[in-house]
Amino acid sequence: MKKTFKIVALLLLVLVTSTFVFAQNSNTFTATAGTLRDDADNFMDVRYYNDVDFSNFFAWTNLSLDEANLGFAKKFDALYLGAYYNGDLWSSSTTEKSDNTDADIDTDSVEKTVSGYHSFDVLLGFSGMALKLDTYFDIDNNSEEMTEKGDLMSESKNNDSTYSFDLTWGGLSIPVGNVNLRPMATLGLDIEDSTEYSCNYDADGVKILETTNEADNSNTLTIKLASDIEWGSKESLFSVVGLSYAFKTAIGANGEIGKTTISDTSYVGFREDYKDVSNVFNSYYRFEYQASDNLKLGARVNADIEFTKNSDGYTYQDEAPEEKPEVDVESNTDIDSEIAFGMQYRFNPKFAMNLGLKSTLPSFTSTKTVSPASKTTTVESKWNDTFSSSLRTGFVWDINENCALDAYMSIPLNPSILMDILGGGLSLGFKYKM
Repeated sequence: MKKTFKIVALLLLVLVTSTFVFAQNSNTFTATAGTLRDDADNFMDVRYYNDVDFSNFFAWTNLSLDEANLGFAKKFDALYLGAYYNGDLWSSSTTEKSDNTDADIDTDSVEKTVSGYHSFDVLLGFSGMALKLDTYFDIDNNSEEMTEKGDLMSESKNNDSTYSFDLTWGGLSIPVGNVNLRPMATLGLDIEDSTEYSCNYDADGVKILETTNEADNSNTLTIKLASDIEWGSKESLFSVVGLSYAFKTAIGANGEIGKTTISDTSYVGFREDYKDVSNVFNSYYRFEYQASDNLKLGARVNADIEFTKNSDGYTYQDEAPEEKPEVDVESNTDIDSEIAFGMQYRFNPKFAMNLGLKSTLPSFTSTKTVSPASKTTTVESKWNDTFSSSLRTGFVWDINENCALDAYMSIPLNPSILMDILGGGLSLGFKYKM
């Protein structure tokens, strides 16, 4: 009875203090700075879903007050089905009202905001392969109306929406000599839609004096090829090298797409059209070392290189002005890297402690800008000498052979930041399989 009470009390504590967004990673992975994995990291991974050992089903969750974070997998003979959801169960909606009742002014304003995000993934495994569909929706709408003595004076509406769709293939395990290849391919589409609308009325709130429409939209297509290269044994020393290449092309536009005044004349505005092309190379090396029956060590090194070229153009609603904006072509090179260390110490068969340290190394950026109109070329290169580190810890409690509790907590390197622990650094996850 006392043990049950302690578990319930701990759950209540976590529900009160856990109010931040989770990624689809296990707390063991997070607590060891991405060096050690477990079933919660593998069950929705097209390369490693077959490594999850269960006969009937697998379930996983992280606790939070403001969102759902749920995963489930089941086997149907030769078919593997995995599903994962993260987001707001109920999109947030707020309404704010303000009144000004001075002697000469009687104005009211009402502002409404609706926002929410949802991520839903499905994985199908069959014949040693897998297909995974990732979807993500993030919507943020805001509207405001202002009235004076009951008459509508102005209104505005803003919409910021993001939609993402990724289709990933993987699952094959190809032995080549002493190494094992796990290839993966992804086709992705990201859509960003941002619009602003405003309208002003006359003193009677009837005749429209001016309307303005602005937009900032982009569509990004991504093709990614990747493979993990593994060797060694998980009972001693196990190593993985990950290599990937992604091609991205983005097309977008932003600017005033319409403006009308009281004289019903259109505003001579322009829309800035842009196109980005990126080549992204990612690489990492990770190893796990079973130093003893109780101690497991891990380390990881990441290096990312991105080459981006973007060019701008302009579309005019009416006649083009005599002096057109200068069109530039910009090329960027970015290099980022990080290093991480982790460990897990098992005190007994049911309880283990995790510890991790991750450091972000200085990054490099080079920008080349070509201006055909002025026939100039500028190059700017610099190192960002910012070096940052984060320390984290956690534990795993195997309650029984089917159920486990996986906890994570960030450790502020500045001891005065206590709220990092109490308000956003604590996570508690459960996994159950049978």
